[in-house]
Amino acid sequence: MRDSIIHVFRNTPFGRSSLLQSAYFAELMKVRLEVYIPNERQFIMYFQHSVVTVNLSKGYLRDKDTAEEHVKEVLRNMGADYSFFHAKPCAATGLPEIPTDIRFFAAPRCLMEHPRKAGLGHLGPRVRNIIRNAMFPIFIPALAFRPWKQVTVLFGGSGRSLNAVRLAEEIRQVTELPLSVFTHSKDDDRESYAELLQKAGLEHLADERGANWIFRKDKTFEDALWHLPDDALLVASAFGGSPIKERLLGTRMEQMQNEMPNPMLIIGPFSRAFTVGSPA
Repeated sequence: MRDSIIHVFRNTPFGRSSLLQSAYFAELMKVRLEVYIPNERQFIMYFQHSVVTVNLSKGYLRDKDTAEEHVKEVLRNMGADYSFFHAKPCAATGLPEIPTDIRFFAAPRCLMEHPRKAGLGHLGPRVRNIIRNAMFPIFIPALAFRPWKQVTVLFGGSGRSLNAVRLAEEIRQVTELPLSVFTHSKDDDRESYAELLQKAGLEHLADERGANWIFRKDKTFEDALWHLPDDALLVASAFGGSPIKERLLGTRMEQMQNEMPNPMLIIGPFSRAFTVGSPA
């Protein structure tokens, strides 16, 4: 497995901000940043359960002669170890192929539309398709770069949200950043959530000495989101089990990405653990 995060570079000011965030993420997570400067408006990713063809906006091909120099300029003062990734054409289609044996993949909220048309609350279909099929977490940068000072994970009690908690705990171990667990429930049932963490071997996170638990009983989940820290990397699971909502990330995940300006790390239904220390 490649111990890296792959970032598809957009040669625009929005792309500069996203690259800064990917470099910051790579530095904190102690993985290599691989920067892909596309020469075509499509690339392909082969997953275990699906093949995903990704279409890019014209901004990704803007002024290709300056793209590499812009990347070097942006990363010159960052601490991340980086290299340029050169995609080989897929034998079947001829399209550039992005490997899927990676730790993380960086994707903006939208790959096809212009960023000003795809602002907060809009997550494009191609990004959703990658999340739905990827075996690795997807890092979604904020619209503007701001170093995050903590990690907050959404825990709703499901098995998939437990996977998000495990990932957040591994991030805490690697980065040594403070960890918060965020739960919204209209009932005063904190003990039942603590029992779920205990059964999953995460009982230390139910203790305030292990993590700050933001347990909210607000009338709505949207109201509770006010209490999420604005300087945190948000970690969450996506896509529920209902076939009726197969195009949705999950009700609460949709609400969070609609409301929150934070950078996010999202794990889909096939995403594996990060595994602290060395590549799995």
